[in-house]
Amino acid sequence: MHLRLHTAHLTPEQIDRVHELLAGFPGKCPLLLCLQRPTGETICIQTHERFYVTPSVELQKAVDGMFGAGTYYAKMDMTPPARAPRRRERKPEVAGV
Repeated sequence: MHLRLHTAHLTPEQIDRVHELLAGFPGKCPLLLCLQRPTGETICIQTHERFYVTPSVELQKAVDGMFGAGTYYAKMDMTPPARAPRRRERKPEVAGV
């Protein structure tokens, strides 16, 4: 899930409100904060697991009510995770063989 926040209008109090709001929707979905600067560039920051959320219509309404429509963006990614490479342990070599 992405939260798009415009830094030109973002205050420390609003950041605290975001934190409080997200605490009400804990889950397993990673949260990205996408900060849009007045110059037009966007900086995306992946949050720590403790800020993961459960996307829902209620969360969208709360975020939109706090920051305006279009702030909340949920995307379902159906791509399977990459398989971790196998680690093979080497047998210790015996000296003199």
